[in-house]
Amino acid sequence: MNKAAEPIDNVMLEDSNSPYPGLSEKMTRAELSQKIKDAVAQNQTELLESLFCFMLVNEYSPEQINQELDYIRANNPAIQDSLIRWSDEPKEKKKLKIAGKAAFVGVVIHHGNGSFAPAIKAIERFKSYKDAPHEFADFIDELEIGSWLGLLNHELDNQVPLTNIMRQLEALRLKHIWSKDLALFAIPVTTAFFREQSSEKLLDGDFIGAYRDLEQALKLPEEDKSATYQAYADCIVRQVNDPLFRSRATKDDLEKLNAKMEYLHEVDFWTPELDIGRFHLKNMIGEI
Repeated sequence: MNKAAEPIDNVMLEDSNSPYPGLSEKMTRAELSQKIKDAVAQNQTELLESLFCFMLVNEYSPEQINQELDYIRANNPAIQDSLIRWSDEPKEKKKLKIAGKAAFVGVVIHHGNGSFAPAIKAIERFKSYKDAPHEFADFIDELEIGSWLGLLNHELDNQVPLTNIMRQLEALRLKHIWSKDLALFAIPVTTAFFREQSSEKLLDGDFIGAYRDLEQALKLPEEDKSATYQAYADCIVRQVNDPLFRSRATKDDLEKLNAKMEYLHEVDFWTPELDIGRFHLKNMIGEI
């Protein structure tokens, strides 16, 4: 039951025993919001912590808590640090059965500030406490997806090896932490990974392995396949001009390579290098 919409009728605890000393149990939502505004304006960190403790004990909803955190972020972001420290200290909160909800506060702050790695760590703490109502868990699910997307995009921008990013994506799938947005993120990352793997195999002269990786990439529903088409074309040209291939290629090898050229022609991708390569290939086949 959400008690936050109306005054609380609980008996007031003595200040010495109260988890939020000096605050009335009958405080309304409007009164609490005003006190938060005052605490933010006057940089009163201890009062702010008590007010959030009041919210958690008195069953304020995730949306109501998030609304107050939005106000704090907009009006005094520096004071968030004290709330993060408060949310990370579970000892007293476990007694009140609000440790999970306190961790939720930390998750929202970190996520809102774009601090995605700390947000993910706070989510792990939230899950470990198992004392928050289901509506908090539902909210956390959305924040978890957003945090992972933010972290992975940050890693991509900072040129973290694609192998590392792919490993994390696979781990998320296995944990059933997945969404349409993560899937959309994964498509171009996976195709880039296959292109990278293909390039490495091409350096070793492993044309079969290089084509296999690129054909795996081409199966994915990437919106713009031009980079993969280009890599495929480069691989074909490289093979046509490879002295070892030219000296050992069988008729079947030449027909397979010609089929790969025809595929690119069918998808309307062509380059001057492919034109030259096709001329050499037809010469090898005996059509010229």
